[in-house]
Amino acid sequence: MAFSPELQSRLSAPEAKSLETILTQLLAIWPEHAPFLQRGFDRYEARDWPHLLSQADAVLRLSGPDLTPFIQGYRWMCDRFLEEELHFRRTGRYRLSSFAQVQQDLYSDREKMTLYMRGLLLSGVLFSNHVHSRLSFERDFLALAPTPFRHLEVGPGHGFYLHLAAADPRCHQAEGWDISATSLDMTRNALKSLGLDQPPPLLERDIQAPLPPIDEPFDTLTINEVLEHLEHPEKALRHLYSVLKPGGRLFVGLPVNSPAPDHIYQLHDLEGVTSLVAGAGFEIEITRQFPATGFTLEQALKRKMLISCVVIARRPG
Repeated sequence: MAFSPELQSRLSAPEAKSLETILTQLLAIWPEHAPFLQRGFDRYEARDWPHLLSQADAVLRLSGPDLTPFIQGYRWMCDRFLEEELHFRRTGRYRLSSFAQVQQDLYSDREKMTLYMRGLLLSGVLFSNHVHSRLSFERDFLALAPTPFRHLEVGPGHGFYLHLAAADPRCHQAEGWDISATSLDMTRNALKSLGLDQPPPLLERDIQAPLPPIDEPFDTLTINEVLEHLEHPEKALRHLYSVLKPGGRLFVGLPVNSPAPDHIYQLHDLEGVTSLVAGAGFEIEITRQFPATGFTLEQALKRKMLISCVVIARRPG
């Protein structure tokens, strides 16, 4: 493979077999993608690699040994991101601005959605900003959860974050919420593939509407790469405030300057994200910024490129 000697040495280790498999199959179909991947791997410190290799193992458990359809989905997704980026550069705005538009353009198209979800699965190990966001979840958030803790994730998707929380021995109960029953079915199957024989409860909930009272509020709450899909994310955060214990902690992942086929809520910087979270009543504790692969933070800020922002906050009390 067309990688640096250092990276090739890492990939030759037995524990890197899954990552090596993913890259070998990907570059057999899309060899021109190698420089992008190299720039992403150059961003990792030595302590990041165990997590990255574990994530590659998890991706293969969900995809199976033949990655061809997932690579096709990943390339389709990257092409769509480029189209959205060109529109964003020309206009300064995301192409779509309402859920109805996204529903018509993407969500109602089974073929497109299959390609998109397959692509997003691979991006979890190939996009450095996605990997670093998940590392922040582990190190800055989950590691500081109380013993025991009750956890909620909204929009769990492929289940990687929810699996990390539910598998933690300190977690006595976890739940996942999503507005889509189809998405919850995908999460349920993914959690089983990731090793949870009895996945946590997965419930249909619309967080943009007032939530019904719950018997026991949550100690920890994650909403990662969801708010940018909502027309009124401030309402969703205020509703989630009500299900978190006083003193409970919130993990928000929200990309800025991030044109995508289903992103409708646009923010330009970390300050916009912190203002959104603080405006719902939360106290900000930790912030992180992870630029898109190939850019330093300074370059991304100057050129208004994608940055995955992480905000960890606490409900006062």
